[in-house]
Amino acid sequence: MRTSTPVSTISYNTDEFLTNMLNTLMYERIIEFWIYINHIPESDEKGKYHKHLYFIPSGLIDTFVLSQRFEEFDLLNPDKPPLACKVFRHSSFVDWYLYALHDKDYLAKKCNREVNYTYTEDDFVMSDELYFCELKHQSDFSKYKNVNKFRSAINSGLSFRELAKNGFVPIQQINQWEKFFNLMRYGDEFLQKEVAENDEYVYKPMSGGGGSFQGVPFMGTRGEPAQGELLYNDFDHFTDRGGEIHTMYPVYDDALPFDVDSEIEKNPPKN
Repeated sequence: MRTSTPVSTISYNTDEFLTNMLNTLMYERIIEFWIYINHIPESDEKGKYHKHLYFIPSGLIDTFVLSQRFEEFDLLNPDKPPLACKVFRHSSFVDWYLYALHDKDYLAKKCNREVNYTYTEDDFVMSDELYFCELKHQSDFSKYKNVNKFRSAINSGLSFRELAKNGFVPIQQINQWEKFFNLMRYGDEFLQKEVAENDEYVYKPMSGGGGSFQGVPFMGTRGEPAQGELLYNDFDHFTDRGGEIHTMYPVYDDALPFDVDSEIEKNPPKN
């Protein structure tokens, strides 16, 4: 692959060999920044200690040619193939950084994966700390911070309805966020739960509805829906189980009855 964009790979090299090679590539002006972290193998991996490596080329590179320079004679196993790197791939810094730390919010949202080991920035080995700080400053972590805030709100005891009323749940993704809510609160048993004991009601998609908004829930402008479910009629109205008709509108921040951050402060997450 010929590229000039940032790439990442998994390396099985020794620390001494890897840092010397990376510094050599910087001296030759082939790359302008590098960073890696040592990882302990997880239970679903092949049992090899490895490094997650990320670097930024200073110009056009051929990753196939470059990968050959990372082949290292294995002194402990001279009869085996050399230590080396896996295939180089294009990579965004945000994705590499969060995966390298085994950030729980990132893994939950992106990979649907749980791990036994997590890491800190002290575990990074890098060529330039100022360059690293600038990369972080320019990166957008907001979509994964929202997951962390959502988890904190759940641990504080807020119900899914309260989170939805606070505009915390994107209308277009309400089914996915509800599934995440139930998974965080009830664990694997949530699939068997139709109604949560501590919530006012649990969202349950119903047949019917109109247009492209079919099955998308809105909150009523008056009255309270009956416990358990909402019955949808059309784009403008819904009828609760008691037969009362409500005007429908999307819930945004200007309709919030309270602030999620203050609720989390008053009810800190329960570990």
